[in-house]
Amino acid sequence: MAPKIRPVIQLEFNELSPALMDQFIAEGKLPNFARLKTTSQVFVTDAEETAPNLEPWIQWVTVHTGLSFKEHGVFNLGDGHKATAPRVFEHLNNAGHKQWICGSMNASVARPLNGFFLPDPWSVGVEPYPKDEFQGFFDYVRLHVQEHTRNTSPVSTIAHLRFLAFLCRHGLSIRSIRAIVQ
Repeated sequence: MAPKIRPVIQLEFNELSPALMDQFIAEGKLPNFARLKTTSQVFVTDAEETAPNLEPWIQWVTVHTGLSFKEHGVFNLGDGHKATAPRVFEHLNNAGHKQWICGSMNASVARPLNGFFLPDPWSVGVEPYPKDEFQGFFDYVRLHVQEHTRNTSPVSTIAHLRFLAFLCRHGLSIRSIRAIVQ
């Protein structure tokens, strides 16, 4: 009999200072992070690089591929899809593991994917998977993230309503809306 495969949730926290997080946890200011940390395996990455190769979008390609910056060569935000090395997602996919990759920075995944992929909103050159399910949501969020410095939104009322409809079809409840408004 094959061993039972336990589900794994990998959370990637970008630009958090481990020293400050530990300090705030010790001071009791982050009880939920304290509980998460004590019930998890925690790994702190080391890019083994010097500036300017310390940007998070460079480091995440390193984490996902296991290659140094010199080996993968991805320097710019949004260029993660140009790395040709297989990522951890691809290895898991090839082993038959179902995945839900959500917002992983500068990520790219092989197709077909056994699961779902929602790129981080800074991504270019990659599409969500399945595209027909997530493209509208992804486009809406990406536009707002990438155009956050504008005084007015270039998004139409129809696009706002479609986004709201997507959220309602995927679990947004009246209770959640009430909490957001409050």
